[in-house]
Amino acid sequence: MNTPAIQLSIAEVTHLLTTDFDSQRVLETIVERSRENLSGVWCVLVVRNGEHGYLDVLVESANADFAPDRTLAISGPAALSAESGAVVMVDSFGDVGERWRKFGRSGLERGLGGCRCFPMRLGRKSLGSLVVFTHDSWDSAQRSNAYGQSMADLAALTLSTDSRQDRHSQAVAAVKKLIAVRGDVERAVGMIAELDGISIELATLRLAENARQRGLSAAAYSSLLLANPHNR
Repeated sequence: MNTPAIQLSIAEVTHLLTTDFDSQRVLETIVERSRENLSGVWCVLVVRNGEHGYLDVLVESANADFAPDRTLAISGPAALSAESGAVVMVDSFGDVGERWRKFGRSGLERGLGGCRCFPMRLGRKSLGSLVVFTHDSWDSAQRSNAYGQSMADLAALTLSTDSRQDRHSQAVAAVKKLIAVRGDVERAVGMIAELDGISIELATLRLAENARQRGLSAAAYSSLLLANPHNR
């Protein structure tokens, strides 16, 4: 499958990488386009934070009516992909075998049908995984695995691009910085929820919309909001 939408999304991300880009903005674009073009319900970028077997959710994009359960994004197939650097495929959550039975049951309870985990590889090392969850089984629609892996590769490139020779060390530093940024975004979401008396899900959508209207990334808007709550 090589549709115009897929071609345009890859061109969009690669163009961003040729500019004086903001890593957060590029990664947000990658997960949003991956969710849209793979007909996903939820797309998550998870990263290894240096502790063996432990992952962090770095960036995510979900349908407005979907409530994410992040344990699904940092366990089971996603964890295996991030650690091993291999594509991990779950065609149907209803047929995962004994190994991931609990994972499959949790996915079904959330209204999920399948997922693909595309590793973010940098040379022989894996930085994490781009995980796309679908409402239906993966093979029930045309979905390009090659496209998913291309977007994961672009995410790895985003984290590693630097003029220095030690690209992996730079990527690790970028991951730590973006994890801190993610914390600012989550604190800002909590502030909106408390001040406006709304749910976390609605506060997340409100933050994204407010940032878009101001022409800012979620991270930049969150920093303004934390400095002055009246900026919301």
